[in-house]
Amino acid sequence: MGLSDSFMTYWNLFTLVFLSAYLTVLLTFGYMYALPQRMRLKNALPGSIFVSVGWLLVTSFYEYIIKRFIDLTSLTLLFEGPFSFIIAIYFICLVLVLGAVINMYFYRKERAPDAIEG
Repeated sequence: MGLSDSFMTYWNLFTLVFLSAYLTVLLTFGYMYALPQRMRLKNALPGSIFVSVGWLLVTSFYEYIIKRFIDLTSLTLLFEGPFSFIIAIYFICLVLVLGAVINMYFYRKERAPDAIEG
């Protein structure tokens, strides 16, 4: 009947939705309180949504590369595995920085009318 396959599909979908929501909330609070000046929720939310989606895309792409192209039985795994992981971590950090840039863009866009008046 294939119930286990459909259950695993729904479980994977639920896991993706749950992880993205958890990452979004965690990163929103991180962006709101980690900077020297506190941001509002509406300024911190776009960057955290971008980071959570980007993070999941990078890890999904890394999982695809590991499953398809890296031979886990070869001796070169000693070199391929760590370097590919370092590249994945680099892209995750790049996504985190781009999320902060997006947040600062919306923060400065909101603050721009005050700077003109004052």
